[in-house]
Amino acid sequence: MKNYYSYLNISELSSTDEIKIAYRRLAQKFHPDRYTGDDAEEKMKFLNEIKSVLLNQLKKNEYDDQLKSFRSFQEKREREAKQREEREAKQREEREAKQREEREAKQREEREAKQREEREAKQREKREAKQREKIKNIRNNKYLILTGVLCTVILLSNIFLKKDDSRQKNIAQERIQAQERIQAQEKTQAQERIQAQERIQAQERIQAQEKTQAQERIQAQEKTQAREKTQAREKTQAQEKVKNSSMSLDFTDLN
Repeated sequence: MKNYYSYLNISELSSTDEIKIAYRRLAQKFHPDRYTGDDAEEKMKFLNEIKSVLLNQLKKNEYDDQLKSFRSFQEKREREAKQREEREAKQREEREAKQREEREAKQREEREAKQREEREAKQREKREAKQREKIKNIRNNKYLILTGVLCTVILLSNIFLKKDDSRQKNIAQERIQAQERIQAQEKTQAQERIQAQERIQAQERIQAQEKTQAQERIQAQEKTQAREKTQAREKTQAQEKVKNSSMSLDFTDLN
């Protein structure tokens, strides 16, 4: 609902003269001759509506009653909205308190779970330490046994090595001979590769010489053809000169 008093910028207890003065002020302001806006006609209609209501005592009383009822309705709505906001705020606080309690309970559970994990980790470390000690003792025993076995193996190997020295010498000589044969084969293969490369290079040189000779022959043929063409052209020119001279002589004879 539009408030006519606030639009005229006057109080609700203003007299008729004050209403007229306020109306005239706005009517002069929004007159089409002065006000250039597109809504001048609408503003003047609204001012005339205000004038017809506020300057008529019956209509003014009805409007004041409607305005009071509208304000009371607005106040009621505002109170209800405020109460609703208070209820929502209370519910929100309850929800937040509940969420805080849930978070605290969750944090408590996490702390307890962490403490349990720490206790289990300590117990696991103790068990692992005991197992490591057992394994270490077993390894030490194994090392002792292995050292004894190794000593016996070394003694036996020394005995057998003396017998195998001659055999190993023969094997070494055979290996040396095999390496020498392999080196000789590699040398022969390298020489063959070099010879093959030299043959390929010689063939390439021959082919290059043949290409150059063919090009020279082609150039010589082109030169001879050009020479023949020039000679033929000179002959034709000489024949034409002879014809021209004979024709000129015939013409002089006719004269």
